[in-house]
This record gives sequence, structure tokens and C-alpha cells, in this order.
Amino acid sequence: MCYIPGGIAIQKAITIGLCFFFILVSVPGCNSRGKSGVGLTGAAEKIEPDEEELTEEPEPGLLAAAAAHPLEPLATQFPAQKYEQPEDVVEITESVFLPQVIDIYVNRNKYLGKTIRYEGSLEKEDYPALGLSYYYVDRIGPACHEGADNRLGFEVSWDDPYPAAHSWVEVTGRLDSYEENGRTFLHLILSSLKVLDQRGAEHITDSGA
Repeated sequence: MCYIPGGIAIQKAITIGLCFFFILVSVPGCNSRGKSGVGLTGAAEKIEPDEEELTEEPEPGLLAAAAAHPLEPLATQFPAQKYEQPEDVVEITESVFLPQVIDIYVNRNKYLGKTIRYEGSLEKEDYPALGLSYYYVDRIGPACHEGADNRLGFEVSWDDPYPAAHSWVEVTGRLDSYEENGRTFLHLILSSLKVLDQRGAEHITDSGA
């Protein structure tokens, strides 16, 4: 599986790293999800891309552009009004799910401490040897390569019991970061987790659902 920042990638094994998540708390890329570093897509490692790796000649496409210009907000490639939100809550909608989530990872300092709300599939990664489980709320984005799934979203932390894996949920929480195994990761500290009867678009593209 491939994971886009979303959430997450892991250094153990984002190919929640998100071949996202893949995600450290940095920028999008192709990684796997698993967490001994942490990840959001299958068993792999949570990878924190080095800036020098992001300077390679990009191929056409949103993810390549984002990786090539980690400090450039994706708002420069998408009409800003599409996903500007009130200061109190950043709501990620289906129509701009991909660029909005990537923008949060690329420009995390602008979003840390803010409340974020979005819908997605609740996914769980277990690490029996460590006695740990990690939860993510994500969707499937463009594939890194044929036959690979890219998970895009965030790791979530919830004090109450989690619903069943693969439930479609709406989550609201404060974006925060934490250190683990010498790496920094993003996660949402949830204030609300609702199971929805109607599932949204599980597959998203550069232009929306």
C-alpha cells in the first residue's frame, strides 16, 4: 500500500506513515503506512522526507509539485477561496480533500492548534509486539504506482472506545504534534467522533471526489 501524508508513514519495518499517510509531519510523498515510527497504510515505515530528496525534478501532477516545493502552500495551485475556513474550524470537504490535507502537512505550523473537521474511514494499525494500536481517519487518494492504495488523512487520538474499523466517521479535533522514536508526527486530538450512516467518497482525486 502507499500512503500519502495523511497521516502518516513509519520508519520501522508512510509505503499513517500514509510508498501516509508516509507522513512525518512534513510533506506528502509515497510511503507505507504502519507505525513503529507510525504510519497510515499497511505495514511499513513512517518516513520523514529529507528536504534534499524533495528537490528532485518533479513529474507533472499535484503530489510531485507539492514534494518539489515543500514550503509553497498548495493554495497557489488551487483557488484559495475553495478551502479557506473560519479561524475557529478548518473543515475539509470532499471537493478539496486532497489539496487541503496536503496543505496542512506542508504548512503544518499554520494549522497546529487549530480545530479540524472532516469525514473518512476509520482505520486501525496494530503492533502486538509493542502492545500498541494506532487509529487513522483517511480516504484513498491517487496511487503511487499501479496496484497500490494511497491513504490520505490523519492519525487520531480519542479517549472513548473507538467504533469498528472501516466505519465511516466524522471527526473534529485539535491538530497537534508529538515525538516518537526521534521523529515528529501529526495527529488530531478528538473532541468529537460520530459514526455516519451514509458513506462519502472513499476514493479522491486531484480535483476532488
